[in-house]
Amino acid sequence: MQESGQSTPMTVFDGDAAAAQEELRALLADAEAALSEAFTGLDWADTAAPESSAVLGGCTVRVPGRRASTYLGREASDWSRIEEALTSAARKHGMAETSALTGGTGGWLTSTAQGRGLRLEFRSKGHCELAVSAVVAGDCAD
Repeated sequence: MQESGQSTPMTVFDGDAAAAQEELRALLADAEAALSEAFTGLDWADTAAPESSAVLGGCTVRVPGRRASTYLGREASDWSRIEEALTSAARKHGMAETSALTGGTGGWLTSTAQGRGLRLEFRSKGHCELAVSAVVAGDCAD
């Protein structure tokens, strides 16, 4: 795991917004499957569809995330299984390993992975959420 506070500089995804959305959906499905394999009985649902947003020289593309009602990581003994599951999904998509989980104990437990212009985010507090995004070149309207 990457040490907390270390980050991989964000790069631009090598493809257009449509290709990024396809890759994001696959990444999200792989992260959900990896967590579901590590923690049986998770019941996942879509989150609200976030909007894409302009960034300097490009656009951040997003697709609906996923949410499970289970509080993953409540027990620190589960943290390594969460990190391993998320890293497995991230590496399938050519990304770096996830950052070490941080937070918890009353606050959000979080971890991220970045690479190839893609970003995978995990957070948990009473329930858990997965979110993905990609930075593409060009305007959001393209």
